[in-house]
Amino acid sequence: MKILGWEYPKRKLIKDILWCITFVLISKESAPYSPINTQGLLGTIAWMFMLVGIYRFYSGLFRFYDWYNNK
Repeated sequence: MKILGWEYPKRKLIKDILWCITFVLISKESAPYSPINTQGLLGTIAWMFMLVGIYRFYSGLFRFYDWYNNK
């Protein structure tokens, strides 16, 4: 199956799409100045670490898939 001319979707594209969807869904609820989050610099730093963690989680899924399939 070809998608946008590729034989299969690229991993980075899949990872970025998943990250963007998760970012949009979570950022409304956990933005640095939302009522349910810590205010100020500490809240901003925690929010940034959360965003990096989401991206690393999806990267880890692909690394686990490669390890599991002995690639």
